[in-house]
Amino acid sequence: QDITVLDPWVAIKHTKLLNTGNFNMSVDFRAYVPGRSSGKMNTAFRSTQTSTFDVPSTRLSLGLYTILRANFVKEGASMANANFSASPFANYQMTPSLAATLWTDVLQYDYSIGQDLANKVIPVQVGVDWAATSNLSLNPWLMTFPETARLDTLTAWINISAKFLLSF
Repeated sequence: QDITVLDPWVAIKHTKLLNTGNFNMSVDFRAYVPGRSSGKMNTAFRSTQTSTFDVPSTRLSLGLYTILRANFVKEGASMANANFSASPFANYQMTPSLAATLWTDVLQYDYSIGQDLANKVIPVQVGVDWAATSNLSLNPWLMTFPETARLDTLTAWINISAKFLLSF
């Protein structure tokens, strides 16, 4: 009864749209297929860009992750008509398998027709990315909101990424 079906999408991706020297930009363009059980969304289109720059002669990479999404919603839906976010990040490769990471969602805007545009509260995330094996990566991190930084507003997360290779 409490299962929520998220909207599936079809994507076109290019991992090296711009690749020159120490700079790389990957993009993906998504077309969402309405699948939400509430029936409030018609569809959406989203473009995601990830730009990275490897600082020469260092182990530091700097980047910017941006999303622009247009939601085509039915009247009365609680969703915004458009979303935009820009998230700078840094990655310091301490060892070949361990990196320190810093991420912040500096700009996060949801736009609905007839409403003022206001940035959301800005989170900051710090963590590590450990490639335990070639098929397993662990990424624990802490997130806080500097505006209200207190122990009870600190969030701990871990992303686990595993590749399972099946042969038939």
